[in-house]
This record gives sequence, structure tokens and C-alpha cells, in this order.
Amino acid sequence: MGAEQLILWIAVALAAWFMLGSLLGRWVMRRKVKSCVEQGGRLRVLTPSSALVEFSGVEGYEYIGIFVDWVPFENLINLPLRLITRPKPIAVVKVEPKNKIQGYVSLTARSRGEALRGAYDVRYRGVSRARLDRIVEAASKWGFEKVTIDVKPNITIVTILRGDCADLLASVKGFIEEVVGEKGV
Repeated sequence: MGAEQLILWIAVALAAWFMLGSLLGRWVMRRKVKSCVEQGGRLRVLTPSSALVEFSGVEGYEYIGIFVDWVPFENLINLPLRLITRPKPIAVVKVEPKNKIQGYVSLTARSRGEALRGAYDVRYRGVSRARLDRIVEAASKWGFEKVTIDVKPNITIVTILRGDCADLLASVKGFIEEVVGEKGV
């Protein structure tokens, strides 16, 4: 076997992995968000490494979007490296409740352990101290690593996806109910 044939076989193997990894990645990502789709979410974007589910017409909310990002299944070189550094998917949830929270709040924890203890780096503006304490307590209860409350979208939550998508959706709704005081309305 000459060098040309070796290069050709390597190219064929990489192309085959790209196609197979792309299909496998889409299948895995669809399974990660399946429970949200079953609860009425609409699968808007599906790639080998991410998925976006959007909800419309949910009582008390103008918009709920859950973006899940994990590993690049189609990239043979980055796949093992990303699995080592981030073995669980990251979820970014954007929520626009009908009863918006006024002001700016940014909570950031280095880990879930710190989040559960309420050890956040806190930045806020235009929010009372009592409301800020309620937001920190609710974020700590649900274990969210990063919470941002701002103008649009009103609430952004970044966390590791533990369990399934429907559990995350329930956690986010529970957080908003605690912060707003009712079901987003």
C-alpha cells in the first residue's frame, strides 16, 4: 500500500465518521430534549452537538427556550477531549414571563456545590435587597450555576443538564414562581 492509498483510506474513514457521527449526534441530542418535546415544546434546531426547544402558548410566559449543548459527535478529534472536560451537557434557558422582573441581577457560581450553598458572585442594580435575597435563595435551592435577570430576555439560566429536559423545565418554572411569586403571571 502506497502513501496515496493510505491518505485516501484515512480521508474515507474520516468522511465516514463525519457522516456516522452526525447521525449519531442528532439521535443523542434528540433523546436529550425528548421529554421537553413531549410536553409541548417545538424542536427548532437540531445539530450533532446541540438542540433548541421552544415553547409557545405556555400560561404565564411569553417565551421559554431551552438550548442544550454537549459534544461535537461529528468531530473525531474534539469528541474525546470534550467528553473529558465536560461529561454532561450544558443547558441555557431563556424565559420571558408575562410579569417581568424589573432591574438587573447577575448570579454566578463556580460550581454546583457553591450554587447549592448560595455562594454566588452577585451583581445587581435597580432591585431591592429583599428581592435580591429571594432570587439568591431560589437560585440556590434549584442549584443553577448562573442566573441573569435583565431586559430581554428577562431571565437567562445557565446550568448543567442533570436528568432530563422536562426536569429542567419544571425547575425553571419553580424558580420563577418563587421569584415572581406566582406562575409567571
